[in-house]
Amino acid sequence: MRGLAHRAARNNEQAIADFTRAIELEPDNVWNYRWRGRAGHSAGDYQRAIADFTRAIELEPDNANNHHLRGLAHRAARNNEQAIADFTRAIELE
Repeated sequence: MRGLAHRAARNNEQAIADFTRAIELEPDNVWNYRWRGRAGHSAGDYQRAIADFTRAIELEPDNANNHHLRGLAHRAARNNEQAIADFTRAIELE
């Protein structure tokens, strides 16, 4: 995927655009939300990352990685209580 190449090159805004297009084509593909969330997190757009990881959780609620990733975004956004809740859920699912 081109978005992954842009992520590897640290071109997060282009990666976000590519994953947004991928989401338009496959709105139920959890990987596109995870990767766009990671790009948003790297770009410092924690609210975008939280929204994308929340959608990933909606698609795969029992996937510990989704909760862990959202916890990281909450921690970066200094939403400590939400981060703890997500990390706790990730541990429970592991």
